[in-house]
Amino acid sequence: MTSLDNRQYFPCFDELPLMDEYMDPQYYQDIGGGTMLPLKHWCYIAEIMDDSLSHMPDFFHRVEVRDLTGHCNSVLFSPEQGLDYASLRRGATLFVRYAAKAYFSDLMTQVIKVDDCSYVKVIPRGLDDLLLLSHWYFAGRAACSACRAPLGGGPAAQCSACEAAQYCSGECMARHAGEHEQHCGLCRQLMDVINVDMDRFIQPVPFR
Repeated sequence: MTSLDNRQYFPCFDELPLMDEYMDPQYYQDIGGGTMLPLKHWCYIAEIMDDSLSHMPDFFHRVEVRDLTGHCNSVLFSPEQGLDYASLRRGATLFVRYAAKAYFSDLMTQVIKVDDCSYVKVIPRGLDDLLLLSHWYFAGRAACSACRAPLGGGPAAQCSACEAAQYCSGECMARHAGEHEQHCGLCRQLMDVINVDMDRFIQPVPFR
């Protein structure tokens, strides 16, 4: 598994493909007959900084976000998509699978437009906190989640609820239980994002 700051799979806004007739070869491949398919899975992540228009369909449930590089841009959601727009709140982190840039109606400003909200996930926690958790539990899966000892022979125990926390012994798991209890729910949500074979695209993977 990887962490959220792996830009190969979690690109920032400037690195996203542009939604137009030209299909970026870093993201798409021609399988013949003019059909283009993604080469891999990717997911745009950003923290919501302004939610003042999120409940207004006339403004496309628009939110202003900040990505991993600090770049700020708008994300617009098509109405009637079944998304809980109340979850689009300042301080939450937004995940958009297969995100692409598009031009706004002024034909100058680039934004992200979401037409299918099944590829959207919102976690009510800030991006910096989720980055730390992804490093500790996912990028560091070769080490015990408590003492950080190498897990060369595989984990001796793991959290059955999130399957992200892995331990070199039952003792380490017991000692870490109180701290991990605060993280377990977030780890389960991050599993939905990270637990995908990013390099192997067979079909799109929705969040719901």
